[in-house]
Amino acid sequence: MLQVIARKVGRMPRRQVLLLGSLLVALVSVITFFKGTEAIVGVLFLAPIVLVTWGAGRRAGVVIAVMCALAGLFAEILAGKVYSHPLIATWNGLVDLGTYLVVVLSLDGLRAALRREQLLARRDPLTGIGNRQGFLDGLDFEFTRARRYGHPLTLAYLDLDNFKAVNDSRGHKEGDRVLREVASVLGAAARSVDRVARIGGDEFALLMPETGPVEAARVVRRLTFGIEQRMKRNHWPVTVSGGCATFLRVPEDADDLIEFADALMYQAKTAGKNRLACAVYGNPDDPDGVGGQARAVPSTLPAPQLDDHHHRISIACTSPSSPLLTMTSRRPLASWSHGTRRARRAYSDRPRE
Repeated sequence: MLQVIARKVGRMPRRQVLLLGSLLVALVSVITFFKGTEAIVGVLFLAPIVLVTWGAGRRAGVVIAVMCALAGLFAEILAGKVYSHPLIATWNGLVDLGTYLVVVLSLDGLRAALRREQLLARRDPLTGIGNRQGFLDGLDFEFTRARRYGHPLTLAYLDLDNFKAVNDSRGHKEGDRVLREVASVLGAAARSVDRVARIGGDEFALLMPETGPVEAARVVRRLTFGIEQRMKRNHWPVTVSGGCATFLRVPEDADDLIEFADALMYQAKTAGKNRLACAVYGNPDDPDGVGGQARAVPSTLPAPQLDDHHHRISIACTSPSSPLLTMTSRRPLASWSHGTRRARRAYSDRPRE
């Protein structure tokens, strides 16, 4: 129950939190005024303090704490409470303020620690980019948005070729350097709206929301070229094989996105490594999946093929050092889903290179 409330408060707009906190301060002040001088209700001021500190931060919590201390003091004086000396009232107010500030600082520290833990739980400790769990959370979010608004969604899987050879010949420390360099290129070259993650071993993933096949191919090629140049600069015999799947119409299950991108990467690996396999699904009347005027798919991609469900599947597998290899299929998305599961199992069972 408390976790649900904390999440809801954390998602509320800052102004709404401050307004609600101010109203609670006024309500508790009225209660303090009418309860008389015998009952102690100062603890009720903790409600707006906790609300504002958790939802709006430490500074706002301090402001509300001061408001609570002053409101409680003046409400008691107006209610007719008599002090033997004016300094006693001041002392009581300062004690209340100190108590409230301790609550604010403690709660803010807890809030910051929780956010750090949540961030670390979604970060890869070696490379500093997202990990598998964080990536899957982001994928679920973008998948829901794509289904709701009809936006295209592109998922790319990248796998390092010959990475095992670097580990075996130069040691795991050098292998870690390779992974960090790849993550550095991905993090620097990816767009601000993209989600980049290391999903395990020498595999990386790139999620590009609201991105059609033209822009997706451009982004992924730029990333793979940057990785290739970084590998050559450090004299590492490592290349990149990848699968890039653009969904102009997302499937029913987000797992199908992962499985298909993984299967495309496997096709690129089996085609000779150092390749990028791209596939496009969606409405042939809108090649870019962005609505409005359609643009043609680049000449490096084959002409779209239509299946029985009017979804096109066009696949291109290219390498900087080899001619264009194209593959097309008329199979619907459901058939690809079953095929990708088999391909994914075959790919996961084989040794990585």
